[in-house]
Amino acid sequence: MVIIPLKLSLVALLRILSTTPHIVCSAPIGGRPVPADFVGNRVFVRWAAPGNQSLRFYTDTGGGLLSIFPEAVQRLSLPVDTLTWTNGADHGNYMMARIPSALNEALVPPIPSALSIGFRTRSKDSTMVLLAVESDASPSEDESGYEWDGRLGSAWFANRVWTIDYPNRRLYFDGTTSVAPTDASCWVPLGFQTDSTGRRTNDFPRITARIDGEDIQFLLDTGAQTALTDSAWRKTI
Repeated sequence: MVIIPLKLSLVALLRILSTTPHIVCSAPIGGRPVPADFVGNRVFVRWAAPGNQSLRFYTDTGGGLLSIFPEAVQRLSLPVDTLTWTNGADHGNYMMARIPSALNEALVPPIPSALSIGFRTRSKDSTMVLLAVESDASPSEDESGYEWDGRLGSAWFANRVWTIDYPNRRLYFDGTTSVAPTDASCWVPLGFQTDSTGRRTNDFPRITARIDGEDIQFLLDTGAQTALTDSAWRKTI
């Protein structure tokens, strides 16, 4: 189980639930349950859309993208705006789906409305938020019969505290406080990239693992996966 506060304090709670002789933490689990599926140890959040439609979003703490696939946009009849961007001599456009407040509030927790800053919406509903519309088709099924509709990246996790209970396949939202209500012995450091003033430049969490006496830095990435060839797979089993 990992509790991830992606806010002010650079800490995480790690509970080792394995056959190792020592248990690092046995603090009780708290927080609000988030509907989610664990597929291949990746976390897919379920989003209840109007009309009893169910959306599944791939969570990715190691990526910043908040997006939805065109098929889901059409199914929900979401309004879409084409926005232009410029960066020096470069320019282009991209599509953004506008998410009504009723749909956004069905996600636990909702997409932060601050993400819509800079977007000039024609709607009077100031609680509308945005998801980028991915230009490619919906991805292939990860497992037989399991499809997903979009991605929730680090911008969704940022400034919030989470519990990811991998052994029991549960996800919890613990609010926005920078310290979770657990024993201090449960905490291990997380790191984030910062600039020269100490200001965080992104919300990708970094965790340290000690392997053979050496500290190695890893990205704490809920969306990570590895594809192995048949010959490589045979060497791992």
